[in-house]
Amino acid sequence: MSRDRVIANNSSTVNLGVDAVFTGTSFVTDGMSALSVSAYASHASAASGLSVQQSPDGTNWDRADTYSVSATTQLDRTVLIVYPYVRIVYTNGGTAQTTFRLQTSLRESWPFPNKLDSNGGFPVGIVSGGGV
Repeated sequence: MSRDRVIANNSSTVNLGVDAVFTGTSFVTDGMSALSVSAYASHASAASGLSVQQSPDGTNWDRADTYSVSATTQLDRTVLIVYPYVRIVYTNGGTAQTTFRLQTSLRESWPFPNKLDSNGGFPVGIVSGGGV
């Protein structure tokens, strides 16, 4: 049985004004391996306005995965959890929102790709350079 769960204090449907910021509450990841965030807004975020922040102590936010959210386009991202504390920070762009949906969920396991490659396997990226 999956223990995946929505994190209410890092999710919101409250519209943000011009350049306004939503800052979720720091929470403990309880050994979960991934965090999924979905965002939809009537107007674009600031550049790199969606930030998934991680901390070793709940105070110092040493890691951040950032994304820009385009107007009226759903953005879904899943990040690997490497620190025990996480929070979401969303910075709106230069136009007040009329619609905003932000949902954050902890995931028990890393999700598999939803599409197989032409050989029937999972797609894998190869980074070249700097061999041993």
